[in-house]
Amino acid sequence: MTEIRPDYYRGSDGKDLFDRFEAGLLSPEETIGFYKANAIKYLTREADKNGEEDLDKALTYIGRLKQFKYPKNVDTTTDETRGNYNFDNDRYRKHQELVAQAWLDGYQVEAQHDTRTD
Repeated sequence: MTEIRPDYYRGSDGKDLFDRFEAGLLSPEETIGFYKANAIKYLTREADKNGEEDLDKALTYIGRLKQFKYPKNVDTTTDETRGNYNFDNDRYRKHQELVAQAWLDGYQVEAQHDTRTD
């Protein structure tokens, strides 16, 4: 099986979205949902779209889901433990509030600059 994770998805720090989601960008439940939904997507479209490549992609998401939910060891290259559900809920909640407020602020700025006439 070939894992499908192109380098162009990685930031300058070498981390991709999988790494960021597992580090707390998403809650554990959201991360698990992301992996499951993408595995299902690639499994259901395989016959009509990209065949074996889509099966490889589905296996990548399933493998990452398994690694996240059932960690066997610490990833010594990143100092992060996959599957660690003991993250700071208050910090995550504050992050979500900041993201929501930033989105609302951006929306309000766009609405104020709307030059359309009704």
